[in-house]
Amino acid sequence: KQILVDNGIAFMEVNLHERPSLWKEMRDRTGGKSSVPQIFFHSDYIGGCSDLEKLVAEGKLNDRLQTALLGEDGSYWDFLEKSIDQTSTSSVNEELHVPCHGITPEMLKIYETMRSSTGIEMRTKLQGLKLIRNCFTGADVEQWLVRTLEVPKSSATVLAQKLLDLRFFCPQGKHSNSSLFDSEVIYKCFEDIVPSLNTKTDWSGEVRPATEVIDEMRRLLLDLECRFIAQSGREVDYKAISESSAFKNYKLCVMELQKVSLAGLSEHEMLAFFINTYNILMIHGAIEYGPPKDALSRRSFFHKVSYLIDGDQYSLHDIEHGILRCNRKPPGSLFKTFGNSDPRSKYILKVFDPRIHFTLVCGAKSCPPIKVYNAETIDEALQIATESFISEEVVADLAKREVKMSRLFDWFANDFGESQEDILLFVLPFCGGEQKTALVKLLGLDRDKIKVSYSDYDWNLNIGSMDEHHEDFL
Repeated sequence: KQILVDNGIAFMEVNLHERPSLWKEMRDRTGGKSSVPQIFFHSDYIGGCSDLEKLVAEGKLNDRLQTALLGEDGSYWDFLEKSIDQTSTSSVNEELHVPCHGITPEMLKIYETMRSSTGIEMRTKLQGLKLIRNCFTGADVEQWLVRTLEVPKSSATVLAQKLLDLRFFCPQGKHSNSSLFDSEVIYKCFEDIVPSLNTKTDWSGEVRPATEVIDEMRRLLLDLECRFIAQSGREVDYKAISESSAFKNYKLCVMELQKVSLAGLSEHEMLAFFINTYNILMIHGAIEYGPPKDALSRRSFFHKVSYLIDGDQYSLHDIEHGILRCNRKPPGSLFKTFGNSDPRSKYILKVFDPRIHFTLVCGAKSCPPIKVYNAETIDEALQIATESFISEEVVADLAKREVKMSRLFDWFANDFGESQEDILLFVLPFCGGEQKTALVKLLGLDRDKIKVSYSDYDWNLNIGSMDEHHEDFL
C-alpha cells in the first residue's frame, strides 16, 4: 500500500473477509492464487507485493499504470468510483471530512493542545461553599489562546466563544446555563464531567440514524486498518495512528455516539457494531492513556476506557462481558456486569456466540488478529476468525495424548461447555487437516486420559511500525 501512496496512486481495497463470495473470483482472475494482497490496475492483473516492487525497481510502474488505466482519449477510467462497492473499500490517500455539528479538525486540535501538558493549568476553585476541581476561568482560556496562537485578545475571545458553543467546556455554578463566554466565569471540560474518550465535547448537533453513524464509523475503521494495521492483523502502528488525519476524523465521528439510539438495530448489526467498537476503543485507549503494564493496571484500564453511547458509558469491560457475552459473569467474579435495573441491559445480545472470543483484541500479542466486521457477513466472518485462531493456537499431539491450546479456553471455559470434553468437541469442527485427524483419534480413545494444557499468554503490546516492518503493512 505504501508504494501506491508514495507514487500518488489512488486505489481501493476489497476486504475478502467481509466479502467471502469474492474469493472464487480472485482465484479465477489470478490463476488460482489464494494469498492476499493481489493487485490489479483496472482489469490488468499485476500480482502480489513482490511483483509491484519489481515494477518500481525496474522503473516500469508508470508505463504499466498508463497502459492499464488510460483510455483512448487519455483520461482515467472512472472505475475507482464505479467498479467496487464503496462500503467494502478504502482509499489510503484520501482526506476524510466528517460532518460534526461545526467541529473541525482544527478546532479539535486547539482543544487537545489546550488540554495537554503545555495547555491550561487545571485548578481547584471555591465558589460559594462548593469546591470545583479540575477547572479554569474564562480569563485562563483567553490568555492561553493569546500566548499560544499569537492572536489579539479580541480574536481570542471570539475563538473561546466558539469552543464554548461547541461544548468543549461548560460553565459551572450559578452560570451553568449561560451560553455567553465570560472571562470571569469558571469552566470545566466536558470530558471531565463525563469522562469517556468520545466526550471531548457534548454532542449538540442533529443525531443521524444509528445505521448511518455505524456505516460512517466502519468506513473510517477500514481506513485505519488499511493504513496502520499489518496484513496479519497482529501488529498496530499506534504512533502513526495517533498522528494521522484519519484518526482525527474518527474521533470527530465517534462523538455522535453520545446521543445515538441503537434500539432499531438487528442482532447482527449490534454484534458487528460492538465487536468493532471494542477493538477500536482498545486502540483509542492505548493511545490516550498508554497501554497497561501489569495485571492491576489492565483491570483498571478495561474498566476506565469507555465511550458514551446513547447516554450511558460503556467500558471495554462492559462491552465484552455485559453486551457480547450476554451478561455472563466475568472470570473470577461473583457478579454479572449489568444489574437488573441497569439501562445498558437493553442492548445485551439475545444469543450468545462463543466465537466472539476470536474477534476481540485486547492489545496483547496473543490476541486474535484485528479485523473490521460487517453485519451482512458477520456469521461467515466469525467462522473464518475462529478457524484461523484455532489453526494457530490449538495443537493436538496423539503420541503424548495431549492437546495444547490458548489460555482463552481456560479463562472462558464455561463459554465453550461444561467440561474439558465439551471444549474439545467445540474446537473439533473448526480444525482442519492433520490437526483434525489427530484430535478425532484422541477423542476416540479414553477421553478422561487426554491431557489439556494452556499456552502462556503474551501480554506485550501488539505494537508494530510501518517504518521497521514495511512489507508487513503493505
